[in-house]
Amino acid sequence: MTIRPNRPVHGLAHRQTGLSLVVVLMFLIMLTLVGATSMQTAGIEERMASNGRDRAIALEAAEITLRIGEAAVGATSAGNYTTSCNGGLCNAAGVPADPNSYAYWSSTDPQQIKHQVVLRAASGNRLPSNLAYNPGYYAEWLGYQNLGSGLGNRNVIRVTAHAPGRDANTQVTLQSVVYQN
Repeated sequence: MTIRPNRPVHGLAHRQTGLSLVVVLMFLIMLTLVGATSMQTAGIEERMASNGRDRAIALEAAEITLRIGEAAVGATSAGNYTTSCNGGLCNAAGVPADPNSYAYWSSTDPQQIKHQVVLRAASGNRLPSNLAYNPGYYAEWLGYQNLGSGLGNRNVIRVTAHAPGRDANTQVTLQSVVYQN
Protein backbone atom coordinates (compact mmCIF):
# COMPACT_ATOMS: atom_id res chain seq x y z
CA MET A 1 0.00 0.00 0.00
CA THR A 2 1.42 3.28 -1.08
CA ILE A 3 0.58 6.47 0.73
CA ARG A 4 0.40 9.51 -1.38
CA PRO A 5 1.25 12.92 0.02
CA ASN A 6 -1.45 15.59 0.01
CA ARG A 7 -1.04 17.53 -3.10
CA PRO A 8 -3.27 20.21 -4.56
CA VAL A 9 -5.46 19.00 -7.30
CA HIS A 10 -4.39 20.45 -10.59
CA GLY A 11 -6.77 23.15 -11.89
CA LEU A 12 -8.53 23.89 -8.56
CA ALA A 13 -6.75 27.22 -8.14
CA HIS A 14 -7.82 28.20 -11.62
CA ARG A 15 -11.50 27.49 -10.86
CA GLN A 16 -11.90 30.05 -8.02
CA THR A 17 -14.41 32.72 -9.11
CA GLY A 18 -14.28 35.33 -6.28
CA LEU A 19 -17.54 34.29 -4.62
CA SER A 20 -16.27 35.49 -1.22
CA LEU A 21 -15.78 38.99 -2.56
CA VAL A 22 -19.33 39.11 -3.94
CA VAL A 23 -20.83 37.87 -0.66
CA VAL A 24 -18.88 40.42 1.41
CA LEU A 25 -19.88 43.28 -0.94
CA MET A 26 -23.57 42.28 -0.73
CA PHE A 27 -23.31 42.18 3.06
CA LEU A 28 -21.75 45.68 3.13
CA ILE A 29 -24.51 47.04 0.86
CA MET A 30 -27.17 45.61 3.16
CA LEU A 31 -25.49 47.13 6.24
CA THR A 32 -25.27 50.51 4.50
CA LEU A 33 -28.99 50.43 3.65
CA VAL A 34 -29.92 49.49 7.23
CA GLY A 35 -27.74 52.30 8.61
CA ALA A 36 -29.17 54.91 6.23
CA THR A 37 -32.74 53.87 7.05
CA SER A 38 -32.02 54.06 10.79
CA MET A 39 -30.61 57.57 10.46
CA GLN A 40 -33.63 58.72 8.44
CA THR A 41 -36.03 57.25 10.99
CA ALA A 42 -34.17 58.93 13.86
CA GLY A 43 -34.41 62.30 12.08
CA ILE A 44 -38.16 61.91 11.56
CA GLU A 45 -38.68 60.91 15.19
CA GLU A 46 -36.69 63.94 16.35
CA ARG A 47 -38.88 66.28 14.27
CA MET A 48 -42.02 64.61 15.62
CA ALA A 49 -40.83 65.09 19.19
CA SER A 50 -40.00 68.74 18.50
CA ASN A 51 -43.43 69.35 16.95
CA GLY A 52 -45.13 67.66 19.90
CA ARG A 53 -43.22 69.86 22.33
CA ASP A 54 -44.11 72.97 20.35
CA ARG A 55 -47.79 71.96 20.36
CA ALA A 56 -47.64 71.48 24.14
CA ILE A 57 -46.14 74.96 24.55
CA ALA A 58 -48.91 76.46 22.38
CA LEU A 59 -51.61 74.58 24.33
CA GLU A 60 -50.20 75.79 27.65
CA ALA A 61 -50.12 79.40 26.41
CA ALA A 62 -53.69 79.13 25.04
CA GLU A 63 -54.98 77.75 28.35
CA ILE A 64 -53.34 80.57 30.31
CA THR A 65 -54.74 83.13 27.86
CA LEU A 66 -58.22 81.59 28.11
CA ARG A 67 -58.14 81.84 31.93
CA ILE A 68 -57.05 85.48 31.70
CA GLY A 69 -59.92 86.17 29.29
CA GLU A 70 -62.45 84.42 31.53
CA ALA A 71 -61.30 86.47 34.51
CA ALA A 72 -61.48 89.69 32.49
CA VAL A 73 -65.11 89.17 31.46
CA GLY A 74 -66.21 88.05 34.92
CA ALA A 75 -67.51 91.46 35.99
CA THR A 76 -68.15 93.05 32.58
CA SER A 77 -71.67 94.26 31.82
CA ALA A 78 -73.43 93.54 28.52
CA GLY A 79 -73.19 97.19 27.43
CA ASN A 80 -69.41 96.95 27.14
CA TYR A 81 -69.59 94.47 24.24
CA THR A 82 -69.45 96.43 20.95
CA THR A 83 -68.89 95.86 17.23
CA SER A 84 -65.48 97.55 17.52
CA CYS A 85 -64.45 94.94 20.13
CA ASN A 86 -62.78 97.43 22.45
CA GLY A 87 -60.54 95.51 24.81
CA GLY A 88 -61.54 92.26 23.12
CA LEU A 89 -65.21 92.60 24.14
CA CYS A 90 -67.34 91.90 21.04
CA ASN A 91 -71.01 91.66 20.30
CA ALA A 92 -72.19 89.25 17.61
CA ALA A 93 -71.61 91.74 14.77
CA GLY A 94 -68.00 92.41 15.76
CA VAL A 95 -66.76 88.84 16.00
CA PRO A 96 -63.96 87.95 13.57
CA ALA A 97 -65.05 85.83 10.62
CA ASP A 98 -62.31 83.23 11.11
CA PRO A 99 -61.00 82.91 14.67
CA ASN A 100 -58.36 80.42 13.47
CA SER A 101 -56.79 82.78 10.91
CA TYR A 102 -53.07 83.30 11.55
CA ALA A 103 -53.22 86.76 9.93
CA TYR A 104 -55.93 87.86 12.36
CA TRP A 105 -54.06 86.92 15.54
CA SER A 106 -50.57 87.96 14.46
CA SER A 107 -51.66 91.27 12.90
CA THR A 108 -50.24 94.54 14.18
CA ASP A 109 -52.75 96.60 12.20
CA PRO A 110 -55.08 98.37 14.69
CA GLN A 111 -57.98 98.05 12.21
CA GLN A 112 -57.71 94.25 12.23
CA ILE A 113 -57.03 93.71 15.93
CA LYS A 114 -60.34 92.97 17.63
CA HIS A 115 -58.83 90.84 20.34
CA GLN A 116 -57.09 91.63 23.57
CA VAL A 117 -53.37 90.91 23.25
CA VAL A 118 -51.93 89.24 26.34
CA LEU A 119 -48.36 90.14 27.24
CA ARG A 120 -46.17 88.11 29.58
CA ALA A 121 -46.41 90.81 32.26
CA ALA A 122 -50.23 90.71 32.10
CA SER A 123 -50.11 86.96 32.67
CA GLY A 124 -47.92 87.27 35.74
CA ASN A 125 -45.11 85.88 33.59
CA ARG A 126 -46.85 82.51 33.40
CA LEU A 127 -46.69 82.52 29.58
CA PRO A 128 -43.75 80.78 27.91
CA SER A 129 -41.11 83.32 26.87
CA ASN A 130 -40.37 81.91 23.43
CA LEU A 131 -43.72 82.26 21.64
CA ALA A 132 -43.73 83.29 17.97
CA TYR A 133 -46.08 86.20 18.75
CA ASN A 134 -48.22 87.35 21.67
CA PRO A 135 -51.36 85.31 22.38
CA GLY A 136 -54.75 86.95 22.66
CA TYR A 137 -58.43 86.47 23.42
CA TYR A 138 -61.78 88.01 22.64
CA ALA A 139 -65.09 87.66 24.43
CA GLU A 140 -68.33 87.39 22.48
CA TRP A 141 -71.57 88.38 24.18
CA LEU A 142 -74.23 85.85 23.17
CA GLY A 143 -77.12 87.49 25.01
CA TYR A 144 -79.30 86.37 27.90
CA GLN A 145 -80.44 82.77 28.09
CA ASN A 146 -82.73 80.97 30.46
CA LEU A 147 -80.69 78.11 31.88
CA GLY A 148 -83.69 76.45 33.51
CA SER A 149 -83.60 74.40 36.73
CA GLY A 150 -84.21 77.53 38.79
CA LEU A 151 -81.06 79.25 37.50
CA GLY A 152 -83.05 81.83 35.54
CA ASN A 153 -81.70 84.20 32.92
CA ARG A 154 -77.94 84.48 32.68
CA ASN A 155 -75.62 86.60 30.62
CA VAL A 156 -73.78 84.19 28.27
CA ILE A 157 -70.30 85.02 27.01
CA ARG A 158 -68.08 82.87 24.79
CA VAL A 159 -64.35 83.45 25.30
CA THR A 160 -61.99 82.50 22.46
CA ALA A 161 -58.25 82.34 23.16
CA HIS A 162 -55.48 81.77 20.67
CA ALA A 163 -51.76 81.16 21.17
CA PRO A 164 -48.84 80.16 18.99
CA GLY A 165 -45.97 77.86 19.81
CA ARG A 166 -42.30 78.65 19.22
CA ASP A 167 -43.04 78.34 15.51
CA ALA A 168 -45.77 80.58 14.07
CA ASN A 169 -47.21 77.57 12.22
CA THR A 170 -48.05 75.87 15.52
CA GLN A 171 -51.28 77.41 16.81
CA VAL A 172 -53.94 76.45 19.34
CA THR A 173 -57.38 78.05 19.64
CA LEU A 174 -59.58 77.29 22.68
CA GLN A 175 -63.08 78.41 23.65
CA SER A 176 -65.12 78.39 26.81
CA VAL A 177 -68.49 79.73 27.86
CA VAL A 178 -68.95 81.97 30.90
CA TYR A 179 -72.37 82.46 32.57
CA GLN A 180 -72.95 85.64 34.60
CA ASN A 181 -75.81 86.61 36.87
